[in-house]
Amino acid sequence: MKPIFCFVLFLLFTFYGHSQHIIIKGKAHPSHIGKEITLSDYLDYITYTKVVEAIDTIDQDGYFEFKFYSKTTKPLLININNFVGKLYVQPNFNYGIYFPEADSLTNNQIGTQSSVNISIYGNDSTELNALIN
Repeated sequence: MKPIFCFVLFLLFTFYGHSQHIIIKGKAHPSHIGKEITLSDYLDYITYTKVVEAIDTIDQDGYFEFKFYSKTTKPLLININNFVGKLYVQPNFNYGIYFPEADSLTNNQIGTQSSVNISIYGNDSTELNALIN
């Protein structure tokens, strides 16, 4: 019994060791307070099927936080209602972001998506999102 338990424990630690921790802490504009914010990824780029990585509710001060694991660098979508921002994340990295308010020119109709530009705090010129921009 003990060898089987040790083997299962070894497999769990092996799997856990390959995934890297990613933390995204952010603040949203006060117009988004109390709304649900979703972090999602595409399962594949042929059908554009989305998979949800994390969900949080924006607190009364406008703050939210996502914690998840990934072993690859990838683009993620951050949604509040129909407003979508894109962020590239890499394993073992912490991000500080700001989700802006929707301006009057943004299409806010149900069933449509509007892109917003997410601000990243403390990024330097060698950070992935700064290089892409």
